[in-house]
Amino acid sequence: MNWLKKIFSGSGSEAGESLRLEDVISWLEDKETSAGWEESLSGIYRHLEDHAKELSLDVSRLASAEPDPSTPPKLLRAGLAARGEVVKQMESLEEKIDPPRKMDLQSTSEHHWALVKGLERTVTTFGRAQRYVAAIFPK
Repeated sequence: MNWLKKIFSGSGSEAGESLRLEDVISWLEDKETSAGWEESLSGIYRHLEDHAKELSLDVSRLASAEPDPSTPPKLLRAGLAARGEVVKQMESLEEKIDPPRKMDLQSTSEHHWALVKGLERTVTTFGRAQRYVAAIFPK
C-alpha cells in the first residue's frame, strides 16, 4: 500500500505532483483530451494489428498442417482434436485484438478488459491442448 500512497501523495513522482483519490477520474479525463492521446493509442494499436497478422498466419499454418504419418494413432486423435481447440481459441483471440472504433477512454478501457479476459481464457484452456498439438505439429 505504500506505493499507492506515494502515487497519490506525490512523494514517489519525479515532478512532485500530487493527486487526490477523488481527482483520479477528472485527471484521466484531462489526459484523454490532452494532445497525443489518440496518437499514442494509434501507435499501440498498430503494433497490436501487426501481431494479429502474425498470429493469423500462424493459426492458418497450424490449421492446414499435416501430422507426421508415424504418429501413434491415440496421440494423433488427441492431437487433432486439440488442434481444433487451439485454432478456435486463437481465432477468438484474434477477434479481440481488433482495436475499438473510438479512441476515447471508455472504449479503450472496455477493449483492454475484453482483451485481458480473452487472454485469461486462452491461457486456462490452452495448456494441455498445446502439449498435444506440439507433439504432432512441432513447427
